Amino acid sequence: MQKLASSPLDPDQWDSLSPEQRNAVLSQPALKPPDGVEPNFDNPPNRNGLVLSVTIVLVVLTTTFVLTRLYSKLIVARKIYIEDVLALLAFGSYIGAVWTILRALSLQCLFVHQWDVTLHDFLSGLYAYYLLHLFYAFTMLLVKTAILRGLLRVFAPPGTRNFFFWAAWAVLGLNAAFFIVEIFFIGFTCRPIQKWWTPMLHGYCLNEKKLDVYASIINPILDLAILAIPQRIIWTLNMRFERRVGVSVIFSAGILACAASLGRIIVGRALVDTVDRTYDSGAPALFVLTEMSFAFLVFCLPTTPQAFNHLSSVTHIPQLFGVCGRFRGRHQSTENRNSAWPGIVNQKQQHGAIGHRDTALKEPLRIASIASLDGNTHSDIHTGAPSSRSTTPGGATRAWIG
Repeated sequence: MQKLASSPLDPDQWDSLSPEQRNAVLSQPALKPPDGVEPNFDNPPNRNGLVLSVTIVLVVLTTTFVLTRLYSKLIVARKIYIEDVLALLAFGSYIGAVWTILRALSLQCLFVHQWDVTLHDFLSGLYAYYLLHLFYAFTMLLVKTAILRGLLRVFAPPGTRNFFFWAAWAVLGLNAAFFIVEIFFIGFTCRPIQKWWTPMLHGYCLNEKKLDVYASIINPILDLAILAIPQRIIWTLNMRFERRVGVSVIFSAGILACAASLGRIIVGRALVDTVDRTYDSGAPALFVLTEMSFAFLVFCLPTTPQAFNHLSSVTHIPQLFGVCGRFRGRHQSTENRNSAWPGIVNQKQQHGAIGHRDTALKEPLRIASIASLDGNTHSDIHTGAPSSRSTTPGGATRAWIG
C-alpha cells in the first residue's frame, strides 16, 4: 500500500506523538502540493456533479430493472428460483457499493487532488475504497452466478449434458473461485485489517496491486465467456433469422458489462504508480459502478418485456416493446400481439432436455413469445401456429423467462 507521508505515519513515530500533535498531522494535506500550489480544503476543484449524475443514472437504471424482474417473477410467473435470490443478495451488496462511492464523494476523495484533502479525510476515504473493493467482489460473485444459473435453466434443463452445460458450469466455477479468492485476498491483504486504511498502525500489508493486475486479465475473459456461450445454441435454432437476431440481442447485453470491465482496466492503469490517489481513483470507481450495473442489466433484461406486456394488459397502456411485432407481420393474432421479444421456452421435461445442436429439431424446444397474457397458448417456432399446451399462472414460461 502506498505510504501517504514520510515520517508522521511511521508507526513508531506516530506512537511517540501526543494527541495534539496527532491532530495537527491529520489536519495537514494528505500529499505535499507541487511548488507554488496552495492546498484548498474548503472548495477544491472537483467533478462532484459528474460523479453524482452518473451514480444517480446507474442506480435508477439498475433499480428499475431489478424491480421489473421482481414484478415478472412474483406477479406474472409467480415463481422464484435460486438465481433470483442470489440477484437480490447481490443488489444489497450493490447498494453498499453505491454508499461507499457517495461517502468518498462527501470526503472530497474522488476527482480531487490529494493535496486538497486533509490526511484525516483521506484515511476515511481509504476505508471507503476498502469497502468498495469488498462490495464489488461480493456483487459480481453473486450476480454472475445468478446469470449463469439462469442461462443453465434456459439452455440446459435437468438431464442435459451438452457442450453448453459443461461450458456454463466451468465458467460458473471459475467465476466463483476467482471472486472468492479476491474476497479472501482483500480481507487478508493487511494484518491487522485496519492497516489497510490506517497505515500508522503496526503490522504489514501485501501489495494489493498484484491482485488488480490478475483481476484485470481474468475478469474480462470471464465476461466474454458468459457472453459467448449462449450464442452457439441460439444461432443453431430452427427459426426465422430475425427471431434469432432478437434472441441473440437479449442474451448479448453482456457486451456492455465487457466494455465497462475493459474501460476499468484502461483508466485503472493510472492507479498503478500514482501518488495522487484521490484524483486518479475517480474514473475507476465510476467504471466499477457501471460494470456492476450492467451485470444486473444482463440478468434482468430477458424478463423485462414480459413485465411490461403484463402491465400493458392490466393498465391498457400501449406496449413498450410493441415494435417487435413488426417482425411477425401486421396480421398476427391477438395472442402474438400481446407478446414481446422472442425468448427461450421449453415443454415439460418428461423425456430429457433441450438445446443440443444435433437434436435441436427433434427435442421439444420452442422459441415463443416471452409471455402470452391469456395464459393458454404459445407460438410454435416451426410453424408459427398456436399450441394448446398450458403454461404457468399468468402465461409465464418456464426457465429464465418464467
